[in-house]
Amino acid sequence: DVGKPVDVSVSVDMAKWLSADLKKRTKCVLSFYCAKQDSDKENNDSSGKENSGFVWIGQTRKNLRLGDAKPKDGAHDLHAKIMFLSKGDYFVSACLTLCEVDENDSAIKEVWWADKAAKLSVSKR
Repeated sequence: DVGKPVDVSVSVDMAKWLSADLKKRTKCVLSFYCAKQDSDKENNDSSGKENSGFVWIGQTRKNLRLGDAKPKDGAHDLHAKIMFLSKGDYFVSACLTLCEVDENDSAIKEVWWADKAAKLSVSKR
């Protein structure tokens, strides 16, 4: 329903075969994203200002430390709420950005998106 916050969460598990050295050299950022379906048709309010139709509540981005030998429980989790301001269909997803500096001081960056996005149909009360 419009105006009712929805809980979202994501957790990251890294492959066991990643070396400890690689984990120490890699910076990771876990982020949430949301988009309204067909937003290009309805992305302006009556004043012409951009209107996304939702607001985030809480932390939407988190730096992860992969080099920890034994991470604390929840260290690779991200939790937030999203409140929708207008009706419509929305897609919520998460991505993990990995950045490593190699021995030539060249930055190597990868972005891994979640294999699924959640579709939320929001209606007025």
